[in-house]
Amino acid sequence: MLEHPMSQMMELISAWESHAEYLDNRGDRKQAARFRRAAAALEMQLGTPPPGQGNPADMSRIQAERTAGAPEERTRVNSTVQPPEATGFTPQQLRASFGRGNVRRI
Repeated sequence: MLEHPMSQMMELISAWESHAEYLDNRGDRKQAARFRRAAAALEMQLGTPPPGQGNPADMSRIQAERTAGAPEERTRVNSTVQPPEATGFTPQQLRASFGRGNVRRI
C-alpha cells in the first residue's frame, strides 16, 4: 500500500508542509510559503485523472467514441514481395499464365 504512487504523493505533501513549518520557525517565511504552495498544488492533483483522460464514470463512452472514430486497419504488403517486372516476369506473361491450371475446358 505504501508503494502506491498516491501514498507516495501524500507522504510528499506531508513532508513539504512539515518543511514549511520548520522554515517558518527559522524565520524564512518566503521559502515556507513556496513549500506550502507546492504542497497545495500537489494536493489538488490527488484523485484527478491523468492528462488526456476523461472522468472515470464516462470512460466506457469515451472509449467507444475513440473506437468508432478510429480508421480501419490497413493490410500491409510484405516488404520482400516484388512486382513481376522486378523478377524478370512481364505483366503479359502473368496474364497469359492465368487459366492454365487443372481446369478442363469444354
